[in-house]
Amino acid sequence: MKRTLAGLLAALMLLSAPTMGAWAAEFKDLPASHWAYKEITRAVSYGILNGLGDGRMNPDGTLTWAHYLAMISRTFAPMAYEGARSSGVDWKNAGYQTALNKGYLRSDDFLTVTPETLNDAISRQDVAVLLSRILPDASSGVSNSNGYGGIPNSSSGQNWIYIDGVAIPISSYQSLEAVVTGEKTVKFTWNRIAQADRYVIYMAECNSRSRCVVTKLQKVKTIKKNEVTSWTKKKLIKGQFYKFRVEALKETGKGEYKKLKTSLTGHFVAGNESKKYTNPKSLKLNMTKVTLEKGDSSEITGRITMVNKNKKMLPHAATLRFISSDKKVARVSSSGKITAVNAGNCRIYVQTVNGLWKTVKVRVRQSS
Repeated sequence: MKRTLAGLLAALMLLSAPTMGAWAAEFKDLPASHWAYKEITRAVSYGILNGLGDGRMNPDGTLTWAHYLAMISRTFAPMAYEGARSSGVDWKNAGYQTALNKGYLRSDDFLTVTPETLNDAISRQDVAVLLSRILPDASSGVSNSNGYGGIPNSSSGQNWIYIDGVAIPISSYQSLEAVVTGEKTVKFTWNRIAQADRYVIYMAECNSRSRCVVTKLQKVKTIKKNEVTSWTKKKLIKGQFYKFRVEALKETGKGEYKKLKTSLTGHFVAGNESKKYTNPKSLKLNMTKVTLEKGDSSEITGRITMVNKNKKMLPHAATLRFISSDKKVARVSSSGKITAVNAGNCRIYVQTVNGLWKTVKVRVRQSS
């Protein structure tokens, strides 16, 4: 999420209407060497960000619903936001009210935000969904249609997930696990894709200990056999943080390939050199299946066992990520809350930061 904040600010800087004046006053916890210094400082000069009011910005703090709604309201509906503030509404609820009034949030929304949950962290998917509702369609220039730059509007009922800010159909999702097998080795394991001609593994170093700063994934291995579903990477740097992804491809002719499946981007730390961080070793859920009536809800919780119980998990992604195979049947929030939508069957995929995964079978019945 912290990486997403800088990406969002960069997008807002390109789209904001005000002419930038002098740079805003410096914050004592925002050095010029910070990776998002330019974007954050420009956002302050535009009035999008205000800091904490005590000379601090807390640039690496978690982005909450309150923060995000205030930011987009100040950027895209500043008069409405200031009108709410001048009437005595606090900044958190001013952002929320403005988002509702402008249609960024909807009365029948699948998004889980309410006035009571404004302090909750916002997921990358929800960031992308809201931004896609505001920005104009890439081809038509009409906002609130089917997204921007290829990002669909999730309220259309289509099943999409977001990988590094890019939307793909849920049918294109596949699992990928990374298990560190030694001080300098990691084994990647993925599910076999029937029509795939090859699998491509991408990796990159994460160049920060506290977060994964945006670095481009590089192709490190191409597996040209459909039945091969694992590969071991050697010669890693002990204690270094890495991110990774796998794609399944099918040849369409003349050396061109179609992407069939792609995994979420995962993260791990090599070996045991890190004094603070380690990797998940196993994942256990509180359920494997659940039956709900339309409109009911249930919550998935997970217990993660770490390789070293005295160390923490990498903060480069959510502790657990939840994906519904069919949002028309059941939705799942970033905290694991399942909401039954329509009669049918689907699966909820639950994945750790390094790709360990489990599934929950969901059956939804019509209300009796």
